[in-house]
Amino acid sequence: MHILLEHTEFRYPQPATLVDAIQIPSHQLYYQKRSDLENETAFKSFLAAVESLHCDHYSHTTVGLTHNTKKCFICDKTKDRMHMLHHRKGSNQFLRFGPPPHENIADIFAHQGLYLEIYATNQYNDNVPICSDCEATYHPYGQDHFCPAVRIAECAMAESIMYRHWKKVRNWDCCSAVTPQDN
Repeated sequence: MHILLEHTEFRYPQPATLVDAIQIPSHQLYYQKRSDLENETAFKSFLAAVESLHCDHYSHTTVGLTHNTKKCFICDKTKDRMHMLHHRKGSNQFLRFGPPPHENIADIFAHQGLYLEIYATNQYNDNVPICSDCEATYHPYGQDHFCPAVRIAECAMAESIMYRHWKKVRNWDCCSAVTPQDN
């Protein structure tokens, strides 16, 4: 059993091209027989491998996950009252994670750094489900998207979601966009 990490590069207007397909070593995989601490250490190593794909050459790198259940995409629970998150470009939800952008890059309007992209399938009406508890904490952050507290909260959410999926997903897609000045 292994995890395959596919890394593609996108240069507009050309289609994405495969840069590399990396098999993650066994010490970075989830094993049920390991202790929680050992699995957490393995996940941190996996996360560092994903973060290493992003470099200054790229404007941003997205890690894609498909959420195709009726469970909340943040806490993975189903509650009595569920909501659907809409996004103007489809069902995708973007959460920043990883190291913050360089000091010389304005974080206000720049799509720089690492992002977790979560999309839903048509089976669930192209919307990502979220429970009312998570919505109460998620929406206040959306009002001031670029303040440091929002970034910290997004990083925590993204890492939590990735950890849950890391336990069961065996294929990961990372797509890096080349900065416009390099085209």
